[in-house]
Amino acid sequence: VRWRSSPAPAVFAAATALVYGLKQQKDRKADALFWERRARALLDRLGRPPREEARLELTLANAFFAGQSFEDARDTARRAIAALEVAQPPDTVALGDAYNVLANTEAKTIEEAYDFYRTAVEAGERSLGPTFFREKKGHFWGMLETRPYMRARQGLAECLWDLGREEEAIAHYEALLELNPNANQGIRDVLLGCYVKRGNDAGAWHLYKQYGGDGTAFFAWTRVLVEFRCGNLNASAKALRAALKQNPHVLGFLSGREKLPRHLPDHYSLGGENEAIIYMSLFAEAWLATPGVLAWLLGQIE
Repeated sequence: VRWRSSPAPAVFAAATALVYGLKQQKDRKADALFWERRARALLDRLGRPPREEARLELTLANAFFAGQSFEDARDTARRAIAALEVAQPPDTVALGDAYNVLANTEAKTIEEAYDFYRTAVEAGERSLGPTFFREKKGHFWGMLETRPYMRARQGLAECLWDLGREEEAIAHYEALLELNPNANQGIRDVLLGCYVKRGNDAGAWHLYKQYGGDGTAFFAWTRVLVEFRCGNLNASAKALRAALKQNPHVLGFLSGREKLPRHLPDHYSLGGENEAIIYMSLFAEAWLATPGVLAWLLGQIE
């Protein structure tokens, strides 16, 4: 039997087990190898179509990365790239995703990660095309084929910020929000942090108009800061009362009464300590750079 059209369901079942199995239990490399054997056996029976074989390699790479088996992820992503570059018809969406894996597993410097992400972004732009961008703007991420591009562009923006090219980074974050106003990647929080670090209070207010009622510490506590910087002390005090109700843990870190951990948490819940830790990673620099705000804050709670 030769491969005729779409991949067999068993391949996708194997791929799903790969990804979710390793995400749930990070020591399940053996599971990945088990499903890899099953999927490859199916591909052998169906004539080993190059494009689908490359997609399997990419699925493996993402599964290994999710399971923190980084060397396996890197090597498998390299095999996926080699296969995708010659596959017909081309699959530049998958190619971009493979370069995303390399940015996280092979790059040893920010510059190297930047190059991988830039290659991934360019692959996504070629694959999706200008008409797609124009017609689907505002609905990205909801369409699965856009996610490798969105992840790559976020990674590119993060590298640009770390390289000191902050205005370029902000332009990418703004574009990502235009493509996906739902901000599934958390871009609105990151962009808010960029604005306040740069002293762009007008940009921060623009985000408040769109997302200010989202109920997170990111917007609640940053409103305290922005109101203070604008000289609106009564409004800042009112915002502080609301922020304390939303997440009181932030105050402990800002006041120095609580010590921040060395590593960021993998997840957070609204109002929880982990949310406060992530808030500090994004916004502490802006608080420290604002003259008088911490003394004012301590005065408000004593």
